[in-house]
Amino acid sequence: TGLASVNLGVSPLTAAVDGSESVDLDAAVELARKAASHENVRALLIDAVSLSNQGASDAQEIGFALAAGVEYVRALVEAGLSTEQALGQVAFRFAITDDQFGQIAKLRTARRLWARISEVLGHPELGAAPQHAVTAPVMFSQRDPWVNMLRSTVSAFAAGVGGATDVEVLTFDSAIPGGIPGTSRNFAHRIARNTNLLLLEESHLGHVIDPAGGSYYVEAFTNDLAEKAWAIFADVEAKGGYRAELANGAINKALDEMHEATRAEVASRKKQLTGINEFP
Repeated sequence: TGLASVNLGVSPLTAAVDGSESVDLDAAVELARKAASHENVRALLIDAVSLSNQGASDAQEIGFALAAGVEYVRALVEAGLSTEQALGQVAFRFAITDDQFGQIAKLRTARRLWARISEVLGHPELGAAPQHAVTAPVMFSQRDPWVNMLRSTVSAFAAGVGGATDVEVLTFDSAIPGGIPGTSRNFAHRIARNTNLLLLEESHLGHVIDPAGGSYYVEAFTNDLAEKAWAIFADVEAKGGYRAELANGAINKALDEMHEATRAEVASRKKQLTGINEFP
């Protein structure tokens, strides 16, 4: 159509996980009802960054995001929208770390599984919901923040190769309130912006659809992650759905346990972080 694509970004179901700001579900549904009458406008965002911020593994980030997406579709259909209109109102946002191949597989897996859900709902042609990507806040270090430039570059590259609709690169000192004292905000923003522009304009990441497709390693990684993420999604559905599991604390409990497991791996150097426990 040539029209700009607009996402209003309301995300009550995922915002409830980390306490980020959003409208409540009733207001979100009403906004989606109005947005459904406009072309290329989506109201709802499944913000998996909220899950990542609480310690989610890649499989959890995808599995819980899928469950939240299905919950939104249910709510919209109950409010009178068709399944087709409901699927047209959701988009996803994922946190992309510097685990290059893991993040390429994460975006590919999320697309594959949401496409499967759309197929089951009777609309396989609507399975390509937008995937927004952001350089994961959890990977940014406060000590030696300059290393974050390297993390952001790998993260943005992985997001592009993984097929993100768009990529947001955070400033390298975003983990420090107000940024590094004495460091120009213009400089920090320019580095973030240029990371994206160089990958787009000089590496041409947007010129090939699924450049990792056909790679045995990436395909095997994607298949393995898909099985794990689908198992998490299916478990949530079997126990009453995302809202039920959120209300009884099961989702936050699972994220807390994963967070502690990751901390233990970092402490024992099983999980290596450049500038933290590797080349500090």
